[in-house]
Amino acid sequence: MQEDLQAQLLIADKIEEVLDSKCKRAALLTPTIWQTNLNAPNWVLGDQTLDDVVDDYYERSVRYENITNCNLNEPFFNGTSCISCPKDQSLFNLYTQKCVRCESGYEYDSNLKNCVEIG
Repeated sequence: MQEDLQAQLLIADKIEEVLDSKCKRAALLTPTIWQTNLNAPNWVLGDQTLDDVVDDYYERSVRYENITNCNLNEPFFNGTSCISCPKDQSLFNLYTQKCVRCESGYEYDSNLKNCVEIG
């Protein structure tokens, strides 16, 4: 309850600042929560299932108000910022939040969203 009260006071203070400026300035009332853009073509599930990813995205949408997908130029959120992966590690592992490449003898399967054994 104390946390909710503090959030409401913050919002009231920000509204007051905007009104005092005669609406010449804006205020961001909640922080932006960034997330990986699943429209990017080159991500892998890692050690989780697609259901796990859906659950994570749903839980985030319930917990936070201002969720934003990274743009497609830098589509992956590594826990700190939106990034793109270099050519030598062109896949983004959603589980580890790191750029990776398939191990030797494996190739990327865009339908399974994982590296699979060649052959």
